[in-house]
Amino acid sequence: MKKIYITLITLILNVGNLHSQPLESIDIVTGEWSPYVTQRIDGFGVMTKIVTAVLNDMELKPEYTFLHFYKGYELVKEGSIRGTFPYFKTEPREREMFFSDSLFAVRYVFFYQKDRFKDISKIKRLADLAGYKVAIIKGYSYGKKIDAALANMRGVSAYNEINAFRMLQKGEIDLLPASEKVGQDLIRRYFGDAPYEFGIIPDLYSEEYVYFIVSKSESRNKRFIEAFNRSLRKIRQNGVYNDIVNSYYDQALDRYVGQSQTRLVRLTASDSFPLILGRENVDDKETYLIPKGTRAVVVEWSTRFLEKGKFKIYDEMFKKTRVKLMEGPLKGKTLWVNNLHIEFE
Repeated sequence: MKKIYITLITLILNVGNLHSQPLESIDIVTGEWSPYVTQRIDGFGVMTKIVTAVLNDMELKPEYTFLHFYKGYELVKEGSIRGTFPYFKTEPREREMFFSDSLFAVRYVFFYQKDRFKDISKIKRLADLAGYKVAIIKGYSYGKKIDAALANMRGVSAYNEINAFRMLQKGEIDLLPASEKVGQDLIRRYFGDAPYEFGIIPDLYSEEYVYFIVSKSESRNKRFIEAFNRSLRKIRQNGVYNDIVNSYYDQALDRYVGQSQTRLVRLTASDSFPLILGRENVDDKETYLIPKGTRAVVVEWSTRFLEKGKFKIYDEMFKKTRVKLMEGPLKGKTLWVNNLHIEFE
């Protein structure tokens, strides 16, 4: 009997030691893409935190290297580094890389310099961009819709997005495609003395997903990306993913609410439009039903509130603003709602 007890205790200790083993290191490359991926904050940004959580669930510890995206992609393709992110799907990339399930949704827009570009009223859809000068950054993709539009524009080479915004400011290009949040962050950090020089083409945007990728040159990577996807689904289901994303939005709200009360709103309904519906992504078919009178904080204003132009009243009511709900059964959720429901407290 004593022998059985000793064996059982030894087994328990060994199991405990298995869980206390340090995580295996894995080399990951990415690039500066603030506020989503950046060396300037703990955890390296919301997308990096998601990737870290996934890899930790796989019992891996990521060691991050920050490089230009083109260089990082090439290192992963040749097998020198295991994986990289965040990347959009393109046909050439899908031939070379295994893609994870989607990590995060990003809104892409076109920036312009207000004093120089006067053709706003002429641009209603992506096809209207043909012939305008635009910055092209080596190794970049902006999602399938915008990439297709760029093929009909006059490309001017730029090293990175900071360089591209400087070209836009000088009038060397007409338009610059960029993530809305990344562009706004760059303007705030590098053009602080002239933030209102830049505008966004109203209603011309594309919602795209970004991914984690590994090279198809190594057969073991197919199993790796399958394991990555299992862990990504797991952190979505157990709440870790939502905690990371909500923390990102909370930090943005802390900056806004700490500076001003002008983002505090109440969501209202009318006899003509009695239901307030919210979507997690702009184009989602499924919606949440939000109680009338719910208070919220604006995370991202509709561009129609920020730019002047010729308005079609009915159309503008159904453009969308992103809000974080502050009360009720959906408290804490960040959703897109129609502009017609926005009312100041």
